[in-house]
Amino acid sequence: MSHEHYFIDVSAYDRVDVYRLIELAGITCPVAQHVFKKAFATGKRGHKDLRRDWQDIADSAARRLQMISEDEATFGQQNTIDCRTPEEKGFNDPRTVEGVDVSFPTEKHMNFAPAEKCDCHRCIAEQGLGVGGLPLNMLKMILCPVCGNKRCPKANDHRNDCTGSNEPGQPGSAYQ
Repeated sequence: MSHEHYFIDVSAYDRVDVYRLIELAGITCPVAQHVFKKAFATGKRGHKDLRRDWQDIADSAARRLQMISEDEATFGQQNTIDCRTPEEKGFNDPRTVEGVDVSFPTEKHMNFAPAEKCDCHRCIAEQGLGVGGLPLNMLKMILCPVCGNKRCPKANDHRNDCTGSNEPGQPGSAYQ
């Protein structure tokens, strides 16, 4: 079949949501994840209309292009958040292996492999987790490790219980 790269095998699941699709598609760039999520349900999420969702998509894409230009100007290459797959890069980037530091000289100050595995908002703030001086929660969407929802209180603090809900205004959630 032509265009095979547009198809994802979801036969192992009864249902898939946008987060599972992002995972199965291997979308690792936080901006691409955000754009995909917005495009998946444009105008259907209830609190923003179709025009606002498309504007958010355009703004996110414009910011990603700006980031690429910043990286090229600063490092001479697309560098700090390289969202290409190993196949697109043409090699398996060893900087993605935990504990291995083979970063470029201009990246030595960056924290690529934090010792603590928790990515909740609380741990990011307390441990100063980030890349290039930016906190990790500005570079990727922080999700509950149990249910995958960004508004779940456990995404905010790993000590909170998972509610399995993405409803806004939950006690303990970062999204009040």
